[in-house]
Amino acid sequence: MTPSFLKNNLENIQQTEQPSFKISNSYYSYRHYKVIDDILASCKNGYIGREQVTTYFKGQHYYQGFFAAMIWGGVSTGGVTGDNLTKLLSVKPERLEAIVLVVKRLLERQLFSEAYNYMEGEGKLKGLGDAYFTKLFFFVAAADGLTIVPPIFDKWTKLAYCALLIDEGNDQLAKQYISRVEGVEVKLRTATRSAAFNDFVLRMNRWAKECMVEVNQLESYIFGTHRSKDKTSHNPRFYFESFVADHHAEVFDTQATIRRSKSKEKKSHSLTNLNKDKTIMSRIVAIYLSPANKTAYTSTNIELLDTSKPYGKEPLTLVKGGLGAKGYRVFSGEDGATVTANHKAMRNDPTLQVVYLSGDDLVSKKSQAEQFTDSESLKVAKKYAQELAKGLGFKKIGR
Repeated sequence: MTPSFLKNNLENIQQTEQPSFKISNSYYSYRHYKVIDDILASCKNGYIGREQVTTYFKGQHYYQGFFAAMIWGGVSTGGVTGDNLTKLLSVKPERLEAIVLVVKRLLERQLFSEAYNYMEGEGKLKGLGDAYFTKLFFFVAAADGLTIVPPIFDKWTKLAYCALLIDEGNDQLAKQYISRVEGVEVKLRTATRSAAFNDFVLRMNRWAKECMVEVNQLESYIFGTHRSKDKTSHNPRFYFESFVADHHAEVFDTQATIRRSKSKEKKSHSLTNLNKDKTIMSRIVAIYLSPANKTAYTSTNIELLDTSKPYGKEPLTLVKGGLGAKGYRVFSGEDGATVTANHKAMRNDPTLQVVYLSGDDLVSKKSQAEQFTDSESLKVAKKYAQELAKGLGFKKIGR
C-alpha cells in the first residue's frame, strides 16, 4: 500500500520540479583538469541540472558524465570528508569508463543488488560511497530510458526510506535492513545493504507509479529542503527525522539517540526565551576553553550519545563537536573534559575546560546547562557564547 505520507502530500509531490543547482566556487579551482574545465564551460550561468548531466550519458560521454554527476551532487573538495574530487580525478579515464559500462549492463538486467555490490567491491573507487555511486546509477539508467530507474540512495533518502517503510507497516523489513537510526543517520546492516538498496529501488518505483510521477520527481520531494531554508514540519527532512524517532523504540527495540518532537514555524528568539517552543532537536551549547593556548571553541551542534558506557574511564558523556569544533572529540563529564583527538588548539593541554551556556551565564556543570532545540535559538546562544568567551580573555574564538 502507499504510505500515508505520500498520499497526504500527493499534490506537492506532483508539483515538484527538478531544479538546477548553482555550482560551488570550489570546483573552479579544478579547471586545470580538462574534464572539469569542459563541464564548467558548458554550464550556463554557473548552474547544472539533471538534464544536462543525463545528456553526457546519452551521448556515451561516460568520463565527462561521471564528473558532471559528481559536481551536480556536490562531491567534496575538502573539509571533514576530504578532497574526494581529487581522488576521483586521479583514476584513469579508461577505468572509470569501464566501471560505467559494467554498471550499465547490470542496470539493464535490473540487477540492482549486484550493481551495488560491484561498486563496493571490484568497482570500488576511493572517495565514492553509495550516496555518490547511486547518483551514477540514476544517470546511467535515466539516459538509457530503463523501465526501472534507481533513485539516489543518500543520507536523506535513506532516512525517508526508513520512515516510509514504517509508515507502510513494514516494521520487520525496516528492522531487517536497518540496525538503528542516530538522528538523521540511518545505519544499514552490513549483510543486507545491497538488498536494502534493491528494495528501495523497487519500492520507490512502485510508489512513484502510485503517485503518478517519475521516480526522480518522487526522490526530489522526499529528499527535502536544506534545513536552514525551511525550518517547518512541512520539510520532509524534519518530518522523517521526527517520525522515525517517534517509532524507533517499537521498531528497533531501542530508544532513539535523541528524542525528536514535531517542528513548528519559528518567530524570532532572544536569550530570555531560548527554552520556549522546543522543537526538532535536543541540543546544548558548550564552550571548550584552552587556557594554555588562549583559544576557545563554541559548539552548538552537539549530539548527546550513550551516557551509560564508561568508554574505559568514568561514566562520561561523549560529546561530538560540530561547527567550529573541527571534528575533534572530548569526553565531557560534569566538571571537565579530556580531549581524545589531536586538535591543534587543544593538543597536550592539561588545563582544558568545558563550560556550558545557561541563559546569560557560563556554568561549569552540564546539569546546570540550558537545553536548546531550534535553529534560531542556537544562533543567538552561539553568538552570545562567543562574546562570553572573549570576555574571559580568550583571544581566538572558533565559530
